[in-house]
Amino acid sequence: MIGEAVAVLHARDPTMSGTRGKAVLETANTVVLLSSKGRRLTVQKKGTVFLLSPSGTVVAGDDITGRLEDRLRERKR
Repeated sequence: MIGEAVAVLHARDPTMSGTRGKAVLETANTVVLLSSKGRRLTVQKKGTVFLLSPSGTVVAGDDITGRLEDRLRERKR
């Protein structure tokens, strides 16, 4: 997800719905987007649905909650 253009399709926080930006940081519970105006926006993963561009992949934040390193380790098993 890091480095991808991301749009927030739905979020528990209604002010985050429709937010767009480039994913620059991912923590266990949040994704930080850099907006076109240069602002850093922190979006909670839980309860949020993301659209990754240009692939058009829709990702539920609940499915990617947790540290990236741990998710990659689980995938290898």
